Amino acid sequence: MNSREDTVATGRCAGEKVSVVIPCYNTHEYLGKTLDSVRAQTFPVEEIILIDDGSTNPSTVHFLDHVGDDVRLIRQKNKGLPAARNVGFEMAKGSYVLPLDADDWIEPAAVEKLLGALTAQDDAAFSFCQMYM
Repeated sequence: MNSREDTVATGRCAGEKVSVVIPCYNTHEYLGKTLDSVRAQTFPVEEIILIDDGSTNPSTVHFLDHVGDDVRLIRQKNKGLPAARNVGFEMAKGSYVLPLDADDWIEPAAVEKLLGALTAQDDAAFSFCQMYM
């Protein structure tokens, strides 16, 4: 392990909890892959919060109805992406929150590396990653 990963495994983040917040509006095509990428993290997340922002697409509604017990599903009337994400932030129990879109997925060590980067500096307020398309 490098020093950042050591920090996550044995340092300040060892007991920290991470919440993942995912707003969704009529987008289920990639949501399964998004959820699988969160479930596969080397640093386990405390909770996955999925906010259904008033989806009307029958396929999306069906997918959300069967999303799994490890996901906290919150349904609301359509208020837009920022409002849906903010509801997730308000409901999050973790010390840290990772916002994702319904069509994003992350590499297995993403949370571990982001926490390592965040805790490597005492005055760091956030960390972010490279995006690949």
